[in-house]
Amino acid sequence: MVDHLRLRSLPRRGGFALYGNRHYRLAVSGVGQVNAGAAVALLAAQGDHAAWINVGVAGQAESSVGAAALAAKVTDAATGRACYPQFPFATAVPRLPLRTQALPRDPAGCPGELIDMEAAGFCAVAARFATLERVHCLKVVSDNGGEPPRLAKRTVADLIEGQLQALDELIGALTGLLDALPAELPGEAILERFCAHHHYSVSQIHELRRLLARWCTLDGGSLPEPPPGAASAREVLAYLRDGLAELSWRAPLGRADTVPREA
Repeated sequence: MVDHLRLRSLPRRGGFALYGNRHYRLAVSGVGQVNAGAAVALLAAQGDHAAWINVGVAGQAESSVGAAALAAKVTDAATGRACYPQFPFATAVPRLPLRTQALPRDPAGCPGELIDMEAAGFCAVAARFATLERVHCLKVVSDNGGEPPRLAKRTVADLIEGQLQALDELIGALTGLLDALPAELPGEAILERFCAHHHYSVSQIHELRRLLARWCTLDGGSLPEPPPGAASAREVLAYLRDGLAELSWRAPLGRADTVPREA
């Protein structure tokens, strides 16, 4: 992937191997949610990033080794918390729910799901820096049942190398999405229009900003007006959440196949 994206080696930071060029930054996080989340935080501290992609391997009981899929839902098995990447773009790469485990697990015990050890940590941190249309996990199947293999770094690299076309498709879809966005996301003027009607706590202001940014992403740069009938900030936020749910259904989705694409 380093050669494919024409990345150059950068000085190590925080124990992570780093690579980059004028378009991309890559941190090799290693195994585990903590490492994945820390790698995102490290990259975020180095500057703004328009989109985030976690590329790695996962188990999947019904799929051939080397097949690729995008995570349609990412669940932390320890807490039950879930993240739902959004797909307001078309892609030929199929999608499956993904479950993140703290320890290796036989994917035969979770039929219909991808099983990995990093994605939930990646999503939890990346979602702080980008809306969920711009946070995605691309997984290549490394095992499909039985004793989880001990994968060498070279083996993981070879599996990912076999699905670089799927990575290119995802990057292309995200680039098209970003090109369709307005130059500026919601600023203080739109926030003031909402805050003029109701009192918002600090946490509600943060949520309002996130909801408006996501609305802008899904609706081609358009932004909603404050709902005239809302009696409180809580009702306004509920109105925005409901509106976003409707926009998500109207957006053109990629294929929702249940079998990952093979190389």
